[in-house]
Amino acid sequence: MVATRHPSPDRRLGTTLWVRVAVVVGMAVATVVSVMSGISWAEGASRSEIYLPIAVFVAFGVLAVALTRFDIYLAGSVAARASLDVAKLTSDGGASGLDITGVFAIAFVGFGILWLIAQRPLKANWSPLVLPLVALILLAVLSIMFTPQVSRGLREVSRLGAILVLLLILQQFLTTRRHQKLILGAVFMSAVIPLAVAARQMFTQSGLFVAGGFERVTGTFTHPNPFATYLVMMIILAIAVLPAMNRWWRVALAVLILASGWALLLTYTRSAWIAVLAGLLVVGFLHRGVVFPILGVILVVGVLAIPTVAGRFADLSDSTTASGQPVNSLEWRVQTWEQALSSVSNPVTGMGLRSSDQLTEANKLPHNDFVRMYVELGVVGLLVYLWLIASSWRLAAESLRVSSDKLGRGLAMGFAGVATAFLVLSLASNLMSQLVLLWYFAIVAALAWSVKVTAPESAEMVS
Repeated sequence: MVATRHPSPDRRLGTTLWVRVAVVVGMAVATVVSVMSGISWAEGASRSEIYLPIAVFVAFGVLAVALTRFDIYLAGSVAARASLDVAKLTSDGGASGLDITGVFAIAFVGFGILWLIAQRPLKANWSPLVLPLVALILLAVLSIMFTPQVSRGLREVSRLGAILVLLLILQQFLTTRRHQKLILGAVFMSAVIPLAVAARQMFTQSGLFVAGGFERVTGTFTHPNPFATYLVMMIILAIAVLPAMNRWWRVALAVLILASGWALLLTYTRSAWIAVLAGLLVVGFLHRGVVFPILGVILVVGVLAIPTVAGRFADLSDSTTASGQPVNSLEWRVQTWEQALSSVSNPVTGMGLRSSDQLTEANKLPHNDFVRMYVELGVVGLLVYLWLIASSWRLAAESLRVSSDKLGRGLAMGFAGVATAFLVLSLASNLMSQLVLLWYFAIVAALAWSVKVTAPESAEMVS
């Protein structure tokens, strides 16, 4: 019996004459505008006046690729997203001005929807994450009616919507081993620029985030904490798939793991250190005998990093200053959680999307996604979020059960480890508000889910 193969999803968005003409004209216009950007730079213009024309030039190039080779556009988007936050022209994440990452998300959603339309009829290959994510989006939309910050609430909904589109695209795209490897390679390529920037920050002592007496690297991210979370996902996934790689890929991944571990240490993010340990323990347990070597490596690294780790955890023995102010981030988080929880007047539906930062003295999100879901979306929202977390574990379990080769099992184990780390970090971070982190979490989840589709192909290749 010949195994049934899924057709390769390579349909283009458009190759008609008018599309080609529009692309050529657009590139010509963009070239002229880019020359204007150079003139603006020479005249000492602002960042917006310099970068905007360049962005226009790049946008037309992206448009050309997206319309003719969507596979390259998708892989390029996966590889580039981790480096985009450094290009923000506003310090508040685009709340009051141009946000490059927002433009990227809008363009990706637009091109993605057009590509999905071109793939009709869509293959019924739904990830367990889709339904809880749709439910969360619907709740978020309803909550906007009574949120005190409508514009920011809409921005939160758009982030969740972008992740949903990404999941739907990857479910249709990751139906062959070639596409699976393409996206996996793009994920690892995404770490090159952030790690290079982190190395530059450390060696030149510039661009560091200074807090609590520690000089912390941020890479291409806006803060050390999201950079650390991103590195946690890269490290866990790389270690999980390492045994499935050939010789040169193993060398490249080993370098990536070492560099990412070094950078993770220099972020001084305690929760990320704990999360990567938890995720690697899960990978080691599932890897059938690799748990002890992994523990050995962690022990060696921990011994070498004792001064750094001990210094970062030293202030946890203190609670408050004489004036009653918290002296460490953990104590601050606990106080923030208490303030947000005590301000909830409607526990069923919550206080509205993006309202939790208005209920604390510091006017910041509570750094706990479970607390935030309850405060903003009530008991219903918290249950949906728990459904999303549980669905992650279901996805990992199903992928592990059907995996038939080393790469498939590595992807499934990698997501199991990433899901574990995500759960740990959700207890002390605002993961649901950071599109770049949800972006790579969704990609790792889609790679794991694709094991169910590519398993027959892998079995046929082995036989």
